[in-house]
Amino acid sequence: MAYWVIDQENPKYIFQCPAETPTEEILDSRLENMKRRLKVLSKGLLEASNVVPDSVDDRLFLFKIDFLHRTVKDYLQTPDAQSMLQSWSDDTFNFDWEICNAIGAVAKMAPRESFTPRKPI
Repeated sequence: MAYWVIDQENPKYIFQCPAETPTEEILDSRLENMKRRLKVLSKGLLEASNVVPDSVDDRLFLFKIDFLHRTVKDYLQTPDAQSMLQSWSDDTFNFDWEICNAIGAVAKMAPRESFTPRKPI
């Protein structure tokens, strides 16, 4: 869900999003949309975990994005790949802000009555 937030047009989405839990149908739609977009944008090098969510918490927090193969990660960490990626990035893109914005917005979507932090998978 954090990737969905980062993909929004508004770079300060956290301030405009309501502090309420979207319906499971809306969350499912957002998750499917982002699975497709990540696959296309990464040319298949990234993949979402293949889990079947059975709760809103699962839809918000259970999915994980990972490299299709370890060599992709190794390649992207090379100086040549880092240089190439930096040349493609916009100077206005603030990685730290995007992470904070995404985590904050997802936290605002979390159900209040069932919110209990979980250990990472």
